[in-house]
Amino acid sequence: MIKKIVITLLIGLIIIFGFILVNRYKAKVQINDYMNKQGIKKEDIIIQELKKDWTLGGYNLFLVLNDDYDVYYEYHCEKNRVSFQAYYSRKVHLLEGKWGGSGLTSEEMKKLKYPQIEK
Repeated sequence: MIKKIVITLLIGLIIIFGFILVNRYKAKVQINDYMNKQGIKKEDIIIQELKKDWTLGGYNLFLVLNDDYDVYYEYHCEKNRVSFQAYYSRKVHLLEGKWGGSGLTSEEMKKLKYPQIEK
């Protein structure tokens, strides 16, 4: 009896863990596709961090490029959709992995080297 319960719990945990890994992988692939359409190359990336967004759901990818240390890009992937935003922040905070800052205006977003893709 106890053996059946342990096996059932183990199978349940494996299924949940597999589901999480698959969703994370899908989000990363979709964000990478979006970045490729923007023209971002791997050698231009200095910092890249993928995190689960526990408040909105989905995943966030934070990206700092070697062109501009004071701006970081944030990609949010949820339900097979990728959204993009860029923020100003200090280089010191970005190197420590502290994500936050002030958002760019729509005019500043258009002037980015890798602007948002219009759908």
